[in-house]
Amino acid sequence: MRDLVHQEDTLVAEAHRGHRLGMLLKATNLQRLAAARPDAQRIDTWNAEENDHMLAINIALGFHPAGCAGEWQLKLGTAHGRPAA
Repeated sequence: MRDLVHQEDTLVAEAHRGHRLGMLLKATNLQRLAAARPDAQRIDTWNAEENDHMLAINIALGFHPAGCAGEWQLKLGTAHGRPAA
């Protein structure tokens, strides 16, 4: 789908968080996208549900939830939550 663009991570180093740099990065990215890809009609992005700051940025920029995904993890050396024998 040529009209769909995927925008991946928006990263700000921990030492520089709290200065609205995430909003600046994401807004600048959207402006550059409009210039580079005027055919784009939709933008997919993602963030962790517990990342309230990025959720607020995405909502402020007009993004809305469109789905969810789950991720599972097994620590090596364990089976079913118990130490390996």
